[in-house]
Amino acid sequence: MKPKAAIVYLAPKESMNRFEVFLYSLELMEKHFNQRFGYPVVIFHEDLPEAKMEQIRSTFSSEFYFEKLVDFLELPTHLNIEKVKRWLQGKDGGRLSAQGLGYRQMCRFYSHGLLFHPALHAYDYYWRFDDDSYLTHPVNFDPIETLEKQGCVYGFRSLMREDPKRTEGQGLKEIMTLTRKFARKNRLPLKHLRPFSDWLGRSNGKQYYTNFEINKLSFWRNNTLFKEYISLLEHADGFYKYRWGDALTRTLACSIFLKPQQIHHFTTIGYRHNYHAAVTDSVDIHYFIPDEIDRSASVVQELGAFHIPGDA
Repeated sequence: MKPKAAIVYLAPKESMNRFEVFLYSLELMEKHFNQRFGYPVVIFHEDLPEAKMEQIRSTFSSEFYFEKLVDFLELPTHLNIEKVKRWLQGKDGGRLSAQGLGYRQMCRFYSHGLLFHPALHAYDYYWRFDDDSYLTHPVNFDPIETLEKQGCVYGFRSLMREDPKRTEGQGLKEIMTLTRKFARKNRLPLKHLRPFSDWLGRSNGKQYYTNFEINKLSFWRNNTLFKEYISLLEHADGFYKYRWGDALTRTLACSIFLKPQQIHHFTTIGYRHNYHAAVTDSVDIHYFIPDEIDRSASVVQELGAFHIPGDA
């Protein structure tokens, strides 16, 4: 029996002018995988017009469900917007970066909000793509079924290494300290954090590249300690203050709650996110950023034609 699962996207805001990019991701996802396997596609959005929803439905054969995030930009009840604005400006110890409130809310949503969202209650697994995620080759097997048959909880395509400075030293130190203290208090193993730490126990920047992830929802929903861990992170305010990313929090959660045999690395799927690529039969992630590339949505078709090292 096919797993109860959905393919998940967060549609870009209208103001971002990324709809062409999003359509291309949907096109390749359907062409290379979902025409054969037929999973429902749940698209979360803030302001996707009905006309574009209808365009998606009429263009592709997959079954689509659209879920508006009416409270996407609402802050946790213990925070106020004035405090958050000061953090976004780099004041009061906050992390000043190009990623503003919307980006940080997105990271928070993917970190844990997605796992508990009512729109996914009917599913046991989800496969997440970003709006600029691309399957570059046909996927001739069902990775969700692979995860289920192997008894795994989490599946990923690539590891990425983020410069720790992007999350800022204090913020990265704080989440590592919180995670280690929480694990020790609750007798959770710390040894699986080692691949993601330096010899001093600090983050080395290595993380699961979560724009392609397959996750077993029931494991996290039914895990009381995981809920306590998320509550700890929520009240530390690091999503807003330090720009904690969902790749970081997912990596830490998997490291303390899962055994290595519960995590599967899909090395045979050709995949591209933005200007990063993982070619088929490769464990590595490659960066390809031509010097004179136009990064606007208008070059999305050209993007698909870029040569990636290792491609046939």
